[in-house]
Amino acid sequence: MSVIACENIKDILMDKKPSIRLDEAREMLFSVIPEFRNSYGFNQKTDWHLYDVYNHTLKVVDNVPNNLSIRLAALFHDMGKPFTFKEENGVGHFPKHWDESLRIFNEHYRDFNLSKEEVNLIRNLIEYHDLRSTNENDINNLVNIFGDDIDLLFQLKEADIKGQNPKYDDVSYKIFNEMKDLCSSKIKKKIIH
Repeated sequence: MSVIACENIKDILMDKKPSIRLDEAREMLFSVIPEFRNSYGFNQKTDWHLYDVYNHTLKVVDNVPNNLSIRLAALFHDMGKPFTFKEENGVGHFPKHWDESLRIFNEHYRDFNLSKEEVNLIRNLIEYHDLRSTNENDINNLVNIFGDDIDLLFQLKEADIKGQNPKYDDVSYKIFNEMKDLCSSKIKKKIIH
């Protein structure tokens, strides 16, 4: 049942706008990935997010390219948030939620019949989707880890921004663009040398 349901989820993820069918198949999705149920209605308690974790996730899935690896990464990227939630002065925080999201993905990826390369890419996308740094070591690390797939990371990061509160787009896109430019520059230098 689980493998068949996972094939259905993969099929849905390849829709032009997968959020509609994912939401219609929500109970099947929750039965295959029970941890995802915790995202439904989970208030993030931060002004940075207009949506609960579940609806934010659906928006991110819709906003990434029609590529199975990046769509699965989008589906799992914030699944760990409800398990890492901390509230401080009425504001929600999710310390290292990507580690918990990665743990959840590692519990379920075998049912999705993915290649080793796809699994590694999805793991990296989940792990680094929330990194916001212009530190040279972090940029070098991203370029070394992702190589030619670095665009997929930035597509996921941009989709993540689009699923948040547009009120903070200026702040979010500032660091996003700086990181993207630094990675692009590093890759060009690698190609030239």
